[in-house]
Amino acid sequence: MPALNILLAAMAVIFLMAVVTMQPVAIIAKDHMAAAPNSTVLNQEGVTGIVPIALLMCLIPTTAPQPRGRAAAAP
Repeated sequence: MPALNILLAAMAVIFLMAVVTMQPVAIIAKDHMAAAPNSTVLNQEGVTGIVPIALLMCLIPTTAPQPRGRAAAAP
């Protein structure tokens, strides 16, 4: 069980690093592809706040502690 906890923690850190680095990468990509139209998700300032929030909402259920069920009573 501890190995699974370590794996989930490592994956959570990697995912958070990907979310944090998404903004600078989006700004650089938009500078290099200036012809790309602005949208509600990507503009000159990078990605809007909804994208990191959506990605974090995908992460939270995987790392939240699951409640432990009681053992089934013997008949």
